[in-house]
Amino acid sequence: CDDALHEIVPAANGHLTLPSVLRGSPVVVRRGTPVVKGIGRGRVVQAGGLRVPESIPLAGAKDSVAEVRKLDLSLTALATNYERRLTHHGSRTELDLLKAHRSIARDPEFRARLHEALRQNNRTAAGAIADTEAHFSSMLRASESALLRERALDIQDVCFQLLIQIYGKAAAAAADVRLTGDSVVVAETLTAGQLLALDRGFLKGLVLGHAGTTSH
Repeated sequence: CDDALHEIVPAANGHLTLPSVLRGSPVVVRRGTPVVKGIGRGRVVQAGGLRVPESIPLAGAKDSVAEVRKLDLSLTALATNYERRLTHHGSRTELDLLKAHRSIARDPEFRARLHEALRQNNRTAAGAIADTEAHFSSMLRASESALLRERALDIQDVCFQLLIQIYGKAAAAAADVRLTGDSVVVAETLTAGQLLALDRGFLKGLVLGHAGTTSH
């Protein structure tokens, strides 16, 4: 849904009034900050964060020049992929996300940090991506700007797409979430790319441990 969300203001005591169908039931209620009205009903599907699978080594690169070339070619391919997807008609939110992620993939400082990470501790391309994601995410989360803090998810998203570009299915399987029926997805965080990959026909609710008012 790309329409503006209705603001839901909690009651004066800080609690929302439960709907009658739940008030008399023995369910356990976990309170959070609601952003969408109504009830999402479905089986709970837990989504993990983005991570490098154990099958992909982070260190021990035998040829650093080859790793640099691999990263550079994959960055170019990823930026081209974002460019291609922008030519298709999508929602405004999706197009804005693709533009933001394309900018990261093209950013000279992002590329330079990947190269620097490769030179440290004999890292592989995967190790350099993991180190770069941690570096920029840490910087953004330390910002006084809520908007910048939440852009850490964009860095995670691009780094994960870069992993997939290089390592294919081995990397994609680490965050693959398949919905086969009506589902409520529960996760600590969820990047925009992960959200867009979910089957929206089965997605009936989304519960995040960490998010903000400016999140995608």
